[in-house]
Amino acid sequence: MSETQLKKRATQGKRTALIAGGGVAGLAAAVFLDEMGFEVKLCEKLPVLGGRARSFRDRKTGMIIDKGQHMLMGAYHETIALLERLGVKHKLDIQVPTTVSIFNDQSRFNHFKLGNRSTPYAVFKALMGFGGFGLIDKCKLLKLSVEIKKIREQGTSHLSNMTVRQYLNFLGQSPAAQKNFWDVLTLATLNDLPDHTTADGLLGVLNKCATIESAVMSARLMADDVMSRF
Repeated sequence: MSETQLKKRATQGKRTALIAGGGVAGLAAAVFLDEMGFEVKLCEKLPVLGGRARSFRDRKTGMIIDKGQHMLMGAYHETIALLERLGVKHKLDIQVPTTVSIFNDQSRFNHFKLGNRSTPYAVFKALMGFGGFGLIDKCKLLKLSVEIKKIREQGTSHLSNMTVRQYLNFLGQSPAAQKNFWDVLTLATLNDLPDHTTADGLLGVLNKCATIESAVMSARLMADDVMSRF
């Protein structure tokens, strides 16, 4: 049903919308329908909202760990807009200039630093300076810059049948580079493993990260902050 049809139905009398699930999609639908004039009822089996976009306390370390998406890129326009509508965007830790430190399995930090040039140059420069890549991996990243240019002209539909893992192998990225960076980035931004999600999503994220102002945002947003809206 279109937005126009929803508005028309809402003006014909108070309507009730029942939403099953209080994850991000359910919350977004609830906000949208509420603004359309519907009386919204949202059902969630867990005692907290957020779905996978919430945090938990690790029993072993006692640390608070994000269960779902760990980073929001500037490309996530709709997610950021939803946080604005919920009145909780100010709780984001916005990193400008952007530096993301990744802890590898050798107990060392590798730093991903974005400059102040626009895409694809800022992302490409950060990739070339990332310590988790070997020299050969960095040389093969030249292929990525060509691919980003290609999707700006042709879109990402040709990547919808290829997993991120298959695409990284196509780019010639070594297992170490994939483990030290690409696997982390994929899980953090797409909330899924490289073997299970498609390459068009990852390339779309890289392509839309246009400037330093819209680069990486790390979202540490507790579910009770979102619950205050409902």
